[in-house]
Amino acid sequence: MLTFYDAFHGIGGFRYGLEQAGMKCIGGCEIDKYACKAYGVINNERCEPTDIRHVDAGSLPSFDCLVFGWPCQDNSIAGKRNGQREGTRSGLLFEAARILRVKQPKYFIAENVPGLFSVNDGIDFYKTIRLFTDLGYDCQWQVLNSRWFLPHNRERIFFVGHLGRLSRPRVFPFTEQHWISGESRREEGAISPCLRAKLGGADIEEVYVIDPNRGVRRATILERFRLQGYPDEWYYKCKEAGISKTQLSKMAGNGVSSPVAREIGKRLVAS
Repeated sequence: MLTFYDAFHGIGGFRYGLEQAGMKCIGGCEIDKYACKAYGVINNERCEPTDIRHVDAGSLPSFDCLVFGWPCQDNSIAGKRNGQREGTRSGLLFEAARILRVKQPKYFIAENVPGLFSVNDGIDFYKTIRLFTDLGYDCQWQVLNSRWFLPHNRERIFFVGHLGRLSRPRVFPFTEQHWISGESRREEGAISPCLRAKLGGADIEEVYVIDPNRGVRRATILERFRLQGYPDEWYYKCKEAGISKTQLSKMAGNGVSSPVAREIGKRLVAS
């Protein structure tokens, strides 16, 4: 069984999908105290906020795959487009790279926004690939859309790396037809778009749904969980634990669509 370490795990969308694919989580880290509380409640385990910059990579147990969706605020079109530099949120990519350098797991799976292609005129995307290469990894990537599984229009870049001495796992490319056929077929229905909105003076991604009675409206928190492929019980457990709607909305927005992670994991396991 492939094992993985879940960096920047948030509410646990990556973990849920990869465990469905037959992989096993051996640990992880997250700095946000509310996300840690939710993660602990959902997985029935203790979860303390941990800054990845303080993680001693050498003391971590061995694992086959490092999993991380590194913070995207500085790459997103909804952000300030500062790019990936040391000391920025998106610069935490270099902390994930530090763990890769020390642990040298067979694989990694990473995720970020398509804005990475254009920030700093594309230089940051090139540097990201170069960073992985310098660490000894061959890298494949593809922009995947959650709508291939869920009624949710959400594009993200997914990277899968493998140590150069290993054979290349057959993960990408995917096509929409691959994903909506067979057991992965999503229910037909209106696609919920991610649109730019204002919250406290800042540009954010807001999720909308098409309501036959009320027209286009903002999605409820439970709907946002469902649009990421998360079980309803996650919402109810977090609500019972006293986590605010504001924090739950933030977690859903920052999370990974679990069905996307599941299908990537299934292909990696099968390779």
